[in-house]
Amino acid sequence: MARQRLAGRERARKIIEAAMGLFARRGFRGVTSREIAAAAGVSEALIFKHFPRKDSLYHAILEAKLEESASVAADDAALRLLGDEAYLAGVASDIMTRVDRDDTFLRLLLHSALEGHPLAGEFRRIRIDRVRERIARRIRLRYARRRWQAPVDPAVAARIFSGMILASLLHRHIFHDPQVSRVPIGKWSRTLARVFLKGLEPAEGRQ
Repeated sequence: MARQRLAGRERARKIIEAAMGLFARRGFRGVTSREIAAAAGVSEALIFKHFPRKDSLYHAILEAKLEESASVAADDAALRLLGDEAYLAGVASDIMTRVDRDDTFLRLLLHSALEGHPLAGEFRRIRIDRVRERIARRIRLRYARRRWQAPVDPAVAARIFSGMILASLLHRHIFHDPQVSRVPIGKWSRTLARVFLKGLEPAEGRQ
């Protein structure tokens, strides 16, 4: 019985991985259960046995991404010990490195947003919103340490920095901009952090 459960979980995992790959390349509306079955190497009937509705398959994809988010949170614990520039560069570098290894999540995010799919909001919540909260918290601490009156709302500033990272990812993975692609991720991330932090300074602190 235990072996059967293990085999069942393995088949479900293959289905989820196949579905994520197809959704990432072609969007949610353009993929059929028959195509998912073929990509996973299983029957269409087995797809419905594990995932009776598309919603249950979408939920499984979310669960898979939530598991990945746990490792992102663990990485942030180490980054907190760094200075502001190194911290922000580390956040950017971590995200860009992960997407370089596998850009499935980026593509799923874009497809779900363009199609107005409900998953778009969930993807934003489990990944993007968490990153923004981390960045906003660091900006508040920066202002408090330096006793600056915040010229920019930290929540807005966090969206600007996360937008800089997203733009970098789009140029690197969607538009295939050679200027972005040939710069090492570490160097690119440090540049993002320096430019961003300079913009956070009060006007009288800039040169």
